[in-house]
Amino acid sequence: MRKNILGSIGFYTLLIIIIVVDLFPLYWMIVGSFKTYEELFNPRILFPTKIAVENYINAIFGFEGSFFVQMKNSIILAVGTAALAMGISIPSGYALARLNFKWKKMFMRSILFTYVVPSTFLVVPYFALMSFYRLYNTYFAVILADTVFTLPYCVLVLMEYFRSIPKEIEESAFVDGANIKDIILKITIPLSAPALAAISTFAFLYSWNEYLYVIVLMGSSDMFTVPVGIGARIAGDTFSYGPMFAMATLFALPSIVFYLLIERYIVTGLTAGALKG
Repeated sequence: MRKNILGSIGFYTLLIIIIVVDLFPLYWMIVGSFKTYEELFNPRILFPTKIAVENYINAIFGFEGSFFVQMKNSIILAVGTAALAMGISIPSGYALARLNFKWKKMFMRSILFTYVVPSTFLVVPYFALMSFYRLYNTYFAVILADTVFTLPYCVLVLMEYFRSIPKEIEESAFVDGANIKDIILKITIPLSAPALAAISTFAFLYSWNEYLYVIVLMGSSDMFTVPVGIGARIAGDTFSYGPMFAMATLFALPSIVFYLLIERYIVTGLTAGALKG
């Protein structure tokens, strides 16, 4: 009995330490966004004694109000990536789950090859490719890049989830005269709502936090996203920490709220396909 109690205490103590360490950067970002420049460099001040609202005013309306433009760009890229990833992964995942064709196993293994090569290695050739096709400084260039790196995960998750759906449901629809398009749109997709929520959130957040490909493929500042805009606040040896923390806090809020709203669908989508697949 005593061993069980001590084991539980040790487990929850370790769990609390991990949570504190994991959430401390988020706490420091939020608190730092309300601190003055002097208090920001005083580690003894865990909470601001004076609320520096000017950090948020500077973050939103500084740099000629570019925050709204950068937020718009971030939303366009994230939504575009999620939509394109879903549009490709749904038929691809269904084909791998239900159809039998030549080189199927090889194709399933090859889609993971994208993750073998780090994305940083592909920046230069991808930049040359987008320049050749005159897609430089366009939304589609970044959306296409982010889709390439999110697609393998999305396809594999959907493939496993589609396999968990009983074939008898689709076979009954075939008997009633439905075609493959009707089955996917009216049966498979509605039954796969949790998995679709999971992959769309993954693709959305991946593109939402994109930095490297935006700064490489976007030549004009009016095409920058918020992460790149935060980096642009660094001018030589001058760091506007307060406004940078404020921008980061504002930028993190939509993704946190979005994740909390559909968290249960994400967990269901990831576990159901993995367990039944």
